[in-house]
Amino acid sequence: MTAADRVIDFLVCSGVRTFFGVPGGPVMPVFDAVLRHDGARLIESRHETAAAFAAIGFWNITGQVPCVLVTAGPGGTNAVTGVAAAHCEQVPLVVLCGDVAQAGWGERMLQDMGGQGLQVERIYQPVTRAQVRLTHPSCASACALEVLEAATGAEVPGPALLVAPLDVAAAEAPAGVLLRKQRGRLPRDGGLVDIARMTAEVLAAAERPLIVVGAGAGASAWLVRQAAETLNIPFTTTPRAKGLIDERHPLSLRGCGMAASWWARRYTAKGVDAALVLGTDLDDCSIGPTPLVGPGAG
Repeated sequence: MTAADRVIDFLVCSGVRTFFGVPGGPVMPVFDAVLRHDGARLIESRHETAAAFAAIGFWNITGQVPCVLVTAGPGGTNAVTGVAAAHCEQVPLVVLCGDVAQAGWGERMLQDMGGQGLQVERIYQPVTRAQVRLTHPSCASACALEVLEAATGAEVPGPALLVAPLDVAAAEAPAGVLLRKQRGRLPRDGGLVDIARMTAEVLAAAERPLIVVGAGAGASAWLVRQAAETLNIPFTTTPRAKGLIDERHPLSLRGCGMAASWWARRYTAKGVDAALVLGTDLDDCSIGPTPLVGPGAG
């Protein structure tokens, strides 16, 4: 297996199975590895920013971490806008960027993304959680692990960059043993049940309760719908969460925030005394003309 095979195999085995991107010479070993892997799915785009935005939409709908594949030079620079959007929206995203052959560093290589070229790590530093460069085939799986853990960080997820030079990605790579970091787990002693019960009691006792559904709740949208139906509480969705729950549902107020629906405007204008907010940080676009929590509300 090549180093690119090791990277793709690790990502696929870790749940990253859908790849969006535009092929190009320096990143071809990675594209070939995706095509060779039975568990990987490639969605070819026509522009790198479009690939990044498609990946954001994919995560919003499925909750599965995607990967964006871009080549050196304009491939890496074209994708910045989409990756910046993923950064602002805290979307876990693996960005895998090709580069010219490492053996040619210092020779004024066209599309060089390294220290003497475009310095792609510096370009992406403000909008990614980590910037990792594959410098040796034996590090392939470890680099993939580092990038994936940075992207899916429990506190603040977001994009993470892995740069794969052409000759390193195409080189034969040995198998290795990886040790994953152990993350803290949610309590299983009933603490979460108590929190859920208390939340349900507050909502049930409210006169004008509301459930606000953000894009971060996409993977659990069906549970949110069941909760709304059980408690008989209206719900609204932020602009990014539009469509997660069928807007024809009798409890739906349609969208809130920017370009909010008439139903959401009317309901929130009368004051919300208890709101359950899921999967959104309530930025200005999510609130807009719909005050989702009234003065003194819970």
